[in-house]
Amino acid sequence: MRSVLLTGFEPFGSYSDNPTKAVVQELDGIHIADGVTIVGAVLPCSYDRAPKIAIHLIKEIGPVAVLSLGYASRKEAITVETKGRNRQDSYHLDCDRCLRDGQRILVGGPEEVATTAPNCLISQYLRAEGLEVGISDNAEAFVCNTLIYCIALHLRELSADSPIPFTYIHTPTTDQFPHLVLGTGKTIISHRNLVTSAMVALRVMIDPDGCDGEIQSAGSASTPALHIPFGTPGPGVIRRSTRMIGSDPTG
Repeated sequence: MRSVLLTGFEPFGSYSDNPTKAVVQELDGIHIADGVTIVGAVLPCSYDRAPKIAIHLIKEIGPVAVLSLGYASRKEAITVETKGRNRQDSYHLDCDRCLRDGQRILVGGPEEVATTAPNCLISQYLRAEGLEVGISDNAEAFVCNTLIYCIALHLRELSADSPIPFTYIHTPTTDQFPHLVLGTGKTIISHRNLVTSAMVALRVMIDPDGCDGEIQSAGSASTPALHIPFGTPGPGVIRRSTRMIGSDPTG
């Protein structure tokens, strides 16, 4: 059985909840494709511990793809991050009460490291689902950026020619946790759309050439089937069939 690694974060700072934690807990153990299961991990919002835990899991389970989710209340849409920068700088304390004010993540390391997934293709598929999606090359410099930098660098060091595909998605809060931004005018998206985004991104990373084929995974009474019809064709996306995730092929 092959695995993909999906990570999210615990609540941090003044936030009582984290929408990425809910998605990871929901999808942990789901069969995303034939012989491929999601392994979910909720990370502490720690500069030091989050990347260490993630890299340990990568070494332990040998995933065929890695997707990390992070919450950013200022985001107006699901945002695919394409780079991690060698910098830690934020006025927010992490969960270990550490403050960073311009330190480098790795002394002597590269200034930036690109994620290894087909980010443009992922974004195309997400937009074809009718989702508003952004692409960013600046994840700022809080814990999320450190995680991106460290995972991307690790995967490139494991295999410079053919690294395991990895990307990072930032999200606004979801309709499960509207209280996180109540009264601020900030964006709230559907929890189901965030789940769909994670599933689509993982599926594209697993098989970018064949992801238009039908996807099925075993459902159960405790794990209801998840159906994701990939909608109508969008610009630059060629579709051959309806794709779905779940135990019911009729969709």
